[in-house]
Amino acid sequence: MKTIDNLTGVEIMHYTLLFCYNWTKQDFEVAFKDSRLGWDYYYNKLQGKIQSGTDPGEAILSTVLNMDNTHRPMLYNYLFGELYPDKIEKAREMHNLVEAHKKKAEEKRNNKISE
Repeated sequence: MKTIDNLTGVEIMHYTLLFCYNWTKQDFEVAFKDSRLGWDYYYNKLQGKIQSGTDPGEAILSTVLNMDNTHRPMLYNYLFGELYPDKIEKAREMHNLVEAHKKKAEEKRNNKISE
């Protein structure tokens, strides 16, 4: 399992919502494999909400936000240690490239102005 250091609030929200949009049954099986309630506890809660007519997006968001203090860390360990670390690293690299390009462009503009 990879470890992503210094996650920002924006990254946590982005990838949590990405999970909420793209979740699969397998995600629950892996994320909660060590749960004392069983991997399917929250999956079954989610399915129950969806089957009762709740919008699936609302149902998954509600399920994630209402997880207890044992299961929410399990989910985040899965999201940020197994599911998304490569995407986070690539996004950070791209962000750094963009920032470097902006800095160079700003320096060029400043040099032209001072001439």
